[in-house]
Amino acid sequence: MSEQRTAPTIRFGEVFAEHEGVVDAHDAVAFAVATNAPQPAYLDGRAIPPLYSAVLVLPSLNENLRHAVDDGVVIGKAEGFSGVHAEHDVTFHTPLHPDQKVRWDARVRSCSVNSAGTLVTQQLLISDLEGAPLIEHLWSTMAIKATTDCTGGPPLPDHRYPADARQKIIGSETLDISRDQGRIYFEAAGDAAGHSLSDEIARAEGHPGMILQGMCSFAMCTGAVVRIAGGGNPDRLRRLAARFSAPVILGQQLLVEVGEVGTTEDGTYVVAFEARQGNRVCITNGRAEFRSLD
Repeated sequence: MSEQRTAPTIRFGEVFAEHEGVVDAHDAVAFAVATNAPQPAYLDGRAIPPLYSAVLVLPSLNENLRHAVDDGVVIGKAEGFSGVHAEHDVTFHTPLHPDQKVRWDARVRSCSVNSAGTLVTQQLLISDLEGAPLIEHLWSTMAIKATTDCTGGPPLPDHRYPADARQKIIGSETLDISRDQGRIYFEAAGDAAGHSLSDEIARAEGHPGMILQGMCSFAMCTGAVVRIAGGGNPDRLRRLAARFSAPVILGQQLLVEVGEVGTTEDGTYVVAFEARQGNRVCITNGRAEFRSLD
C-alpha cells in the first residue's frame, strides 16, 4: 500500500516551541546606542527601548517559519518561506524592565496574497513567568512576486495615515544614518542582513548601496516619535505600527514627520508618522498610541 502524501500547507495558530529569557540591561543599552536613542532613561537602566524586545524574539520568528510553512506552499519560494520585512505592529501591555524574566512563543497568524506578493504575519507574544502579557508583535514578511492557495487568518489591524493628520503636523526630526549604521546595529542586535553589511550584496539585490535593517529604521523612527509626541517617555506607548515602503539607504539623512490624529474616549493620544529620504517615502502608515499617565 503506497503512502499517501499530504499537500504542503501553512499551520495557522500552532506553537512549536516556547522560550524563556531575560531582559538584559547591557543588551538594551547597546540597542539604544545602535538605534541613535541614547536617552538617559535607557543608559542608566530606568527604561528599556520599546523595540528592544525584537532582539529577543527574532530567532523564534525564523524558527517558527521553518516549522509552520511547508516547502512549496508558497509558489515562487521552493524552500520554505523568506522575504522582506513588510509591516510591523506592536502592542505594549506593560513596559519591560531590566533583568526581568520573560517567556514568549510564535505562531503564524495570517497569510494573504496581493499584487506585490504573499504576506505572512506571525504573532509573537511576550509574557511574564506568570503568563501576564507584556508585549505582542505582529511581524509581517512579504515574499515578493510569490503566491499561494493557502491563505487564511484575520485581516491586519488598521494603521493607515488619516488624510487630515497631514494638516496637523506637530513636529519633525532629521536623523543621521551613518555609513556603518548597519554594522553597528548588527553588533548590537545580531541582525546579519547581508545588504546592510555589504555594498556588493546590496547592489546585487538592486539597491544603490547598503540599506539599513528594517527594525533599526523602525526603532530610530520610534525614538523620534516618542520625543515629539510622547514627552520623551517610552513607557507611555500603547501601540506602534508602520509599513516599510522603501529601504533606508545608509549614509543619507532620514526625515521623520509626525501628525496629530487626536485623543480617543479612553484618553489614548494618537499620532501618525512617516519617514523619508528626499522625496522617497521609506516608512509609511505609521501610527503611535500613547496612554495617559495622569
